[in-house]
Amino acid sequence: FLSNRFDNLTLNDIPSFNYNLRYKDKGEVTVFEDRIFILSDYYDTQFVLVYNMSGQLVAVSNKEMYDCQRGINSIAVLGSYLFMSCTEVGIYQISIPNNNIVYLYDWKDGMKNLWRLGMTAVGDTLWVDTNDGVAQIDPNVHKLIFYREELGYEAEGGHQYNADIYSDGENEVWA
Repeated sequence: FLSNRFDNLTLNDIPSFNYNLRYKDKGEVTVFEDRIFILSDYYDTQFVLVYNMSGQLVAVSNKEMYDCQRGINSIAVLGSYLFMSCTEVGIYQISIPNNNIVYLYDWKDGMKNLWRLGMTAVGDTLWVDTNDGVAQIDPNVHKLIFYREELGYEAEGGHQYNADIYSDGENEVWA
């Protein structure tokens, strides 16, 4: 998933640490052990950039390994996994130690909507907001529960357009 080979890249392919990065509360910057994962827009191309704690770029996502043509919405780390949500595709679960895609959560798992897909991690659970409800994902068993009516949503198709999803990092989630 990540490449530490930069042979074919030019300076125009990779932004510097502070150039054009999105810093929001929903997970565009996240940390795993000694690595910082950053979702970056650069000339309408999105990358997941990986820096060490000294601020040196050590890896960049290999776009040939995943399908995110309509955009990467958010990234989050839960356990030893990086999650990357992609509009109209779903949520990739990526093993950080093994550097490979483990699973793709999408319609087959019960996702009712693949737009927006903001994420937050709480305990062992990944929470995902969509335009049409909230998904609760247990990545250990690839189980997804989708909530709509429980949140006061109208019948299917009555999009609610969640603003975002947030957590206190311990046990509370707000959508």
